[in-house]
Amino acid sequence: MKTTSHRIEHQTSLLSALLATGLFTAGVSSALADSLEEALRGGEASLDIRLRYEWVRQDGAADNARASTVRTRIGYRTGTYRGLQAFVEMENTSAVGSEGYRVPGASPYGPRTPGRPIVADPLFTELNQAWLELTGPYTTRIRYGRQRVTLDNHRFIGNVGWRQNEQTYDALTLRNTAVDGLSILYGYFTNANTVIGTDRRMGSHVLNVSYGKLPLGRLTAYAYLLDFEAGAGTDSRTVGARLAGELPAGDLRLGYLIEYAQQDSYADSSGLDHAYHRLELGLGLRGLTFRIGEERLGGDGGTAFQTPLATLHAMNGWADRFLTTPADGLVDRFLSVGGKVAGIALRAVYHDFSADRGDRSYGDEIDLLALYRFGRHITLGVKYAGYDADSFSVDTDKAWVWIQARR
Repeated sequence: MKTTSHRIEHQTSLLSALLATGLFTAGVSSALADSLEEALRGGEASLDIRLRYEWVRQDGAADNARASTVRTRIGYRTGTYRGLQAFVEMENTSAVGSEGYRVPGASPYGPRTPGRPIVADPLFTELNQAWLELTGPYTTRIRYGRQRVTLDNHRFIGNVGWRQNEQTYDALTLRNTAVDGLSILYGYFTNANTVIGTDRRMGSHVLNVSYGKLPLGRLTAYAYLLDFEAGAGTDSRTVGARLAGELPAGDLRLGYLIEYAQQDSYADSSGLDHAYHRLELGLGLRGLTFRIGEERLGGDGGTAFQTPLATLHAMNGWADRFLTTPADGLVDRFLSVGGKVAGIALRAVYHDFSADRGDRSYGDEIDLLALYRFGRHITLGVKYAGYDADSFSVDTDKAWVWIQARR
C-alpha cells in the first residue's frame, strides 16, 4: 500500500501519546489495572463497509472517470472505568477492478489516470480515529486525539462523510451539557486529516453554543478562529448565529432556518470582510417534504467567504463545482422535495447558482437520490448530479451506486 513517511510518523506519534496516557493511568495500582482489563474486554467492536461505483462525465476531459472502490472501517471502543474511555479505528480504501480516475494533485496517493475527471477517493490505509475521553463532573466530556467532529449542518465544521476517506481532526474537545437543552463545545484543532490523505496543520479555536428549549426552536451561536500553518489555508475568523425550528400546524409541519455570519481577517490573513446567510422554509405534508431556500456567501472579486473545514459536498450541489467559493461570491437558490415510495426514500433538488458580486449566472444543477434500507445495517443507494454551466466551471454529470453495511 502506497504511503508517505510523514503521515505514518504523524499517526504513530499520535497513537503513542494516547497509549502512553493509558499506560500511565494503568500503572497507578494493580486494582486499577484489573479494572482497565475489564474495560478493555467489555468494549464494543464496529465494522463499516461501503462498496461504491462512481461515474463522472465532464466537458473537456479526454474520457469519463470510473471508480470502483471499497471502504472498510474497523474500530474498537473500550468500556468505561472511572469516566475514562478509548476508541481506535482504522480505515482502508481499495480499488475493486480498474482504476479509471484521477485523484487531486495534492494527494500523495493514486490512482492518476491521465485525462480523466477527479474522483476524490485515493487508495490508502490510515488511522482514522484514536482518542481518549474522560467524562468529568457537571456532564463534561473531554476528548483528546484524532476524532470525528461535526457541528450543526456541517457548513463550517464537518467530516465529509460522503467521500470514502472521511475528514477527521487531531484535537482537544470539551463538551458540556449540564444545563438541560444547552450544549457547549470548545475545540482546539491542530490538524485536519483530509479526504485526499493530506494534513492541514493549524492552531484553531472552535466554539459552538446551542440551546434547544426555546419555543421557536434551537438557537446556536458560534465562533470559528482558523489559524493554518503556511500553505495549509487562509486564516479567518467567523462569528455567527442560527435559529432552526419546526412548528406543527394540524397535518402540516412548518420548518425554518435563519442563519447569519460575518467573516473577517485573523492571524496572518488580511483584507477579509464578507457576510454569509442561509434562509430556509420547509413544509411537510402526508409524507412529502418541500424545502425552499437561499444561501449567500459574500465575495468582492478578490476574496470570498470560505468554509475550508465544511462537508462541502452536502452544501452547494453534489456535482462539487463550488468546493471553493468563487472570488465574486456565491448565491445558491434551491428547491427540494422528498418522500418515501414503497419503502424507498426519494429526494430531488434543484439549484440555481449566481454571483454575489454582479449577480451573473454561474449555472444550475439537478440532484437526485434514492435510498433503500435492508433492516438496520444495510443501505443501498443510487445518486445523480447534473451541473449545467453558464459562466462558471464546465458541464458535469456524476452518478453513484453503492451498498453499505454497518455493525
